[in-house]
Amino acid sequence: MNGIYAAIRAASSILPSVPNGIKNNVTFVTHIAVDPVRQRVSYRDDCGAWHSGKGTKVTKQYLRQGDRLAFIAKRGDLYCTGGRNGKWTPLSPQPDSTQIVMAHRYYATLKADPMYKKRITWFSNLPDADGKAVWEYQGERHDSNAPHGNAKVNDRPYVRTRPETLQHMEDAVQHRHPRDVYTSMVRRDSVDAPRDLKQVRAAKLKVLQADSRNL
Repeated sequence: MNGIYAAIRAASSILPSVPNGIKNNVTFVTHIAVDPVRQRVSYRDDCGAWHSGKGTKVTKQYLRQGDRLAFIAKRGDLYCTGGRNGKWTPLSPQPDSTQIVMAHRYYATLKADPMYKKRITWFSNLPDADGKAVWEYQGERHDSNAPHGNAKVNDRPYVRTRPETLQHMEDAVQHRHPRDVYTSMVRRDSVDAPRDLKQVRAAKLKVLQADSRNL
């Protein structure tokens, strides 16, 4: 975990999101993305469909000691260090809540290739790392992405749409026709454009349904 913390502190610039393209055995430091619909951290990228059932989220507690993080756990009412062979040593003095760092990790495996994996780590209550995430990709990605579980089988690989693109779509279709929105977004940025016109029409329907519920 200290290596992740060091990577964040050493980053000369923080990317707004994970870049598109092939990502073979690489690491990126980005700002944390929040899904505009679910209002929670988003782990989307352009790699294709990931095994949703095999995605694992883990949260652990650490104590900040200068530039290092020490793993701790609460046993009863006391924060302790150790854990090897079930042996825990209570901290003295006991830290207060402002000193406890939460480390959040998400692990996933690509549907098309079980050897291709990603791990995203981010911290809360760690001032010089808050709002930042480290994305680690292990393995070599090929273009034979598996289709999404809700998609019809075709020759096109499934690529998740970025949260920012989804939000822009929903804002635009409130005042414009879906075909016009789709065409303009493709011309402006063919990489981060909607997947197809059907996706934009679905966004329009979602907006209309939300408006009807608010009447």
